[in-house]
This record gives sequence, structure tokens and C-alpha cells, in this order.
Amino acid sequence: MIKSPDLNVLYYFSIKGSEKVGKEMFERITAIRVRRSKQPVVDDIFEIRLANEEVQSTNYVIQSLELGVVYYFYNQSGSVIKVIARHPIYKNPYICSEENDGVSDELLVLPRF
Repeated sequence: MIKSPDLNVLYYFSIKGSEKVGKEMFERITAIRVRRSKQPVVDDIFEIRLANEEVQSTNYVIQSLELGVVYYFYNQSGSVIKVIARHPIYKNPYICSEENDGVSDELLVLPRF
């Protein structure tokens, strides 16, 4: 049992991949692919890999987030971090952690593939 990043409700769900719980689908991100390797920022992420080994583009993730799918990952201390989409006016939408402080993002600490 882990604490859901959404609604602070406890849910049972598989950490091996995705599972539908009630009306919500949870997807665990395990790795990211970035456009550049030196000093990447969150909008350099263009693909993610899920716990079930499925690879999704960030555009697909953004669309899924808008449909209510909850994406999350575990940070280095084992805490669940929710992923959100940002829609800036001046550039393309991108994904980042909900607790993004604007300087660095824990999403960038995930392994690369």
C-alpha cells in the first residue's frame, strides 16, 4: 500500500506497472529520455519509460494527464512524486514533478534510457 499522489487517499495498486483503481489510472515512470545530455531541463524530456517497460512520448503523457491518468515516480528517498503538465504560452507543453521548485526537478534524477 502506498499513499496516492492524488487526493491523499490510500490505494492498493501494483508497482509493477499500471492498474486501474476506481476511476483513476496510475502509471509509474521509471526512466526518461532527454534531447541533450549536458545540463538537461524538464522540457528536454521527450520520452518516458513506465514500470511495465512501455515507452511513451511526452505528448502522449500530457494528453493522458489531461484525461485524468496519474503519472508518478519514486524520488531518491522513496517518496511518491506526482507528475504534472505545464502549458507555457511561449513554448511547447512539458512534464515536470508537481513539487518542481523552478530551479531543478526531481524528474531529471531518474535513470536515462
